[in-house]
Amino acid sequence: MKKRISEQVIKKRKAQKALEKERKKHITITVIAAVVILLCGVALILYSAFFSEEAKRKKNEDDFVAKVASTTNEKNPGGASLKEAGLIEGDWIYALYDDGTATLSYYRGDAEELTIPEKIGSKPVTTVGYSCFWNNKTLKTVRFNENIKYIESFIFWSATALESVALPEGIGAVEEGTFTECTALKKVVIPESVTVIGDGAFYGCSVLSEVNFPKGLTDIGAYSFYGCAKLEKVLLPEGVKTVSDHAFAYCTSLEEISLPSTLEVLEGYVFDSCVALKEAAIPEKVTCVEEGLFNSCTKLVTVKIHDGITALRSSAFNTCVELRDFRIPEKVTEIGDYTFFNCISIEDFHIPESVESMGVYAFAGCVSMKKAVVPEKVKEIPSYAFASCTALEEVSLPEELTSIGGYAFSNCKAIKSISVPATVTKIEDCAFTVMEACESIYLGEGVEEIGKDAFFGCDKLTLVCPKDSVAWKYAQENSLKVTEG
Repeated sequence: MKKRISEQVIKKRKAQKALEKERKKHITITVIAAVVILLCGVALILYSAFFSEEAKRKKNEDDFVAKVASTTNEKNPGGASLKEAGLIEGDWIYALYDDGTATLSYYRGDAEELTIPEKIGSKPVTTVGYSCFWNNKTLKTVRFNENIKYIESFIFWSATALESVALPEGIGAVEEGTFTECTALKKVVIPESVTVIGDGAFYGCSVLSEVNFPKGLTDIGAYSFYGCAKLEKVLLPEGVKTVSDHAFAYCTSLEEISLPSTLEVLEGYVFDSCVALKEAAIPEKVTCVEEGLFNSCTKLVTVKIHDGITALRSSAFNTCVELRDFRIPEKVTEIGDYTFFNCISIEDFHIPESVESMGVYAFAGCVSMKKAVVPEKVKEIPSYAFASCTALEEVSLPEELTSIGGYAFSNCKAIKSISVPATVTKIEDCAFTVMEACESIYLGEGVEEIGKDAFFGCDKLTLVCPKDSVAWKYAQENSLKVTEG
């Protein structure tokens, strides 16, 4: 009996073991299947992601090529019509024109040295197109072949690794923005065929130290060398007729300039903030010193200026703190706003009789100025005209003056006496404020209006004016000393 029970137990255990083994086998198969499915899923995801990224990359590339194609000019510089744009060969995107020539539209490579191909798509390359190397970060040197006849604008814009370029002989212009913000550019050779340097051509080329100006050059564009902080010398050849606004502004190392006798137009702010410049001469054909021409040229000592000059415009010599050797020409009719503001080293300002108008702050802050004779044609002394001329001792005002602007003589601490002509009808706010040494100001019956605090801080002052006049009443109302005269 016990033997039969034992055999049954043994059989039952064997059956359980077999069942357990079968169960583990099923679990293993299930796990393996799950893993396989998972791996297949991951593979599928990676596969899809790869092709999705590839498709995205391809779309981005196609979009970029299309964008480049859309900026391609309908006519090339030779006048031929566009035949096909957005073509690709190697690292180049290019366009074909109906004269059988090719234009390079964009370079997509990462070379450090590059020679422009003579042919592409079996057609001769004659033009390097707009923004062809825009934002390139690897290119250091480019060599042009002799077939290149035209270079369009902004071709090297923000090519920040570019160090040297010799432009091809035969081109007529360095176009607008050609080397804008090429911050590593040290040397460029401009061919003798160039007659025009376009606007912003070398804007922000902060390490460019030397430029050869071709003999046939006639025009230099606005902002063309703005911010070329290492440029030390500018010797313009005979034949140059126009230098446009801000052309050499913020060339902070510029020490020497030579302007040709052929120059006719010298626009505003050309040498703004050229803080190393010491000497300049205005050519005979230039008839006006334009706005801001030498603004903040803090080391400028001498400016040779001829008698044909008729106007000194706003801020022409603003904050030229070292300027000493200067004479206002006898034909000048206009002195603009801030023209000599803060010219602290000039002692003798002879203002010629030809002057008809002066701007606000015209001579303000000229702390070495001792005498001011305002010409007879001037009808108004504008606001702040002589403010803070702290060494000014003697002032002569014209007989037909009609008004004196706000703060016109404020802080002129050395003036002891001023006679205001009888024709003056208006004295504006603070016109004579803080004239600490002033003992007398003579005012006539013509004064009809005196502004607030016109004589504030003039502790030694006695007003001299007719009794019961506007000036007399003003003195009494403001507790100023007054005497009849």
